[in-house]
Amino acid sequence: MTEQEFVRQVWRAFDTVEIDGGIKGKVLNVCFTTRSVRIPVANGVPEWVRCELIVKHTSGTAAVEDAGIIEDLHNKLMAANKRNDDLQAIVDDLKAKMSNSNISNLRKSVNVLAGNLILKKKTIERIDEAVTRINALLDKEEDPEENNE
Repeated sequence: MTEQEFVRQVWRAFDTVEIDGGIKGKVLNVCFTTRSVRIPVANGVPEWVRCELIVKHTSGTAAVEDAGIIEDLHNKLMAANKRNDDLQAIVDDLKAKMSNSNISNLRKSVNVLAGNLILKKKTIERIDEAVTRINALLDKEEDPEENNE
């Protein structure tokens, strides 16, 4: 790996590298000034290895470049936006249904009230007719008594 390639890499804790000779190890430290990484080599003893000896670098997230991370985050954001849009559509639909059902409930209530008012009006008319008849009968009863005196 050249020095430019070393600097372009995204180094994270627990990345793995393969160095010349087939030795693989987890990256413990990275030094950009000396362009080297510290990995356990022989018997687990950590040693600094220069970038020229690194054959392969594998990120702990399996993405060596930031572009892969950015693309993954972008995809997650787009999926979250789609879920948000879907949920907003459901909310809007429920609001429309609620407003329609409220209007229909109001219409039913108004119709019931109108029907009750009609019944009350008929009952009052019957009471008025009965009072009128009673008054007429009372007037007839009073007239013969006045004539007899």
